[in-house]
Formats: sequence, C-alpha cells, structure tokens
Amino acid sequence: MSLLEIILIGISLSIDAFSLAISIGMYIKKESIKDYSFITGVYHFCMPLVGFAAKSFIYNYFFISEKILFTIVIIIIMVGIIRNKSNDDLIIVGPFLFGFTVSIDSLLVGVTLDKNMALKSAGVFSLVSFTYTYIGFKLSAFIRNKFSKYYKLISLAILLVILIKNII
Repeated sequence: MSLLEIILIGISLSIDAFSLAISIGMYIKKESIKDYSFITGVYHFCMPLVGFAAKSFIYNYFFISEKILFTIVIIIIMVGIIRNKSNDDLIIVGPFLFGFTVSIDSLLVGVTLDKNMALKSAGVFSLVSFTYTYIGFKLSAFIRNKFSKYYKLISLAILLVILIKNII
C-alpha cells in the first residue's frame, strides 16, 4: 500500500469527524476545539493498532456495527440540540465520546492492515483526523458567527444529512 493510498484512507476515515465537528462545533466552547481534535487524532492512532492486534476477536465477536453506534450517537446529539432552549454553549458529547464514535471505522480498518503498514497507517490516520476535525470545528465557528440566528437549524440539517447517509 502506498503513502497516497494510506492518506486517502485517512481522509475517508476522517469525513465523519469533520461533519460531526461542523455540527456540534456550534455548541462547544472555542477553547475545547483543540481538545476534541487532539483526542480524535489519538483515537485514530490507537484504534487501527487495536484492530490489528485483535483481528480474530473482532471477526468472531464484534456484535454492534459501527453504523448502529454512530446512528445512536447522532440521534442523541440531535435530541440534545432540540432540547436546548437557550443558544448558550452546550456540551453534547465530550471529546472522549466524540473521538471514540468517529474512530470505530479506524478500528475496523486496522483489522485489514499487515504488520509492515500498521504503525505507519495509524500515524497518517491520526494526523489526517486531527486536521479534519480541527478544520470542521473552525468552519463551525465561522458558520455560527455568520448565521447566528439560524445555526441551530443548520446544525440539525447537517446532522440529519449525516444520519440519512449513515442509514443508507
């Protein structure tokens, strides 16, 4: 597998983190952006290595799909946004749950890695996911500032698109 292929896989693994960061970034404090991004990067480093190390267990005993877990978290976030009557900062999910949720796909990709590529791939996945998550949160802050009246609707619309895409 070439470095370009690893980067492209890293980008595909980071799209959910990017999308979710855009959506919930409207509800977290600006100071938390680095925490969420860093923890997501750490998860995207560790999860493929865990997947690589636990190949046989995952193939035989992994009972919940990443789609189901991700769908549950998206619905919880949407309910939290709808229930938030004020437009103050709302911590919907902490950085650890956020990072874990968007990194499960990295765990599954780790199952497919060979021993020569596992560490290199994990490093690339980590850097790409950190970057994409950070950009998503920054873009979210921009949206919140420019469209302050409508950011709740924009956030819900983004989450609804993510949810539908995940179900399909």
